[in-house]
Amino acid sequence: MTTYPRWLGRFVALCLLLLSCPSGFSASGWRVVRNARDGYSVEIPRDWRLVESGKRFVLHSFPTSEAVRPGVMPRDGASIFISTASDFLVPGEAPPSGLEDWVLVGTRRRHIVSKRQFESATRDGSRDVIEVISRFSDSGSSQEVTEWYFVLDRRFLVVALQQWPNESRAREFVDVFRRVASSVEGLRRR
Repeated sequence: MTTYPRWLGRFVALCLLLLSCPSGFSASGWRVVRNARDGYSVEIPRDWRLVESGKRFVLHSFPTSEAVRPGVMPRDGASIFISTASDFLVPGEAPPSGLEDWVLVGTRRRHIVSKRQFESATRDGSRDVIEVISRFSDSGSSQEVTEWYFVLDRRFLVVALQQWPNESRAREFVDVFRRVASSVEGLRRR
């Protein structure tokens, strides 16, 4: 039987821990923020900017001063939005009756590229998610939106990543988005 130095086991464990963190973000590079209005908490990267824009909870990978114009991010930038069904409904419109209905409300007037349903692991177990990928054009350039629709404590939520496709940091942004979306959990009621 071959024996290995004790430090090698620790080194391998450290490497595995670092590989499990998305694209260069260390576990300490994240913080938890709470949205009391909509009743959830979420983990976000410390180096992303948090903006509460109207009813939506918005994260930017870039300083807002670098936006091409309000609402349009620079190349190689990304934004993550967290919204509830009430953010999408027009006055007098009935709330969604289920997850599929919620997706229909959230994806109006969009070109859907793909859609799939899966179970996402959470700290307390798992939840059903419908992922929708769509594209939209702004001034002749196409941006991609990846959305996770789910139900949290009987509320319909969507977490959306908006980015320029095929940019150098696109894979990193998807990893950050997945971690953010998976970390959304309901605030504990006392």
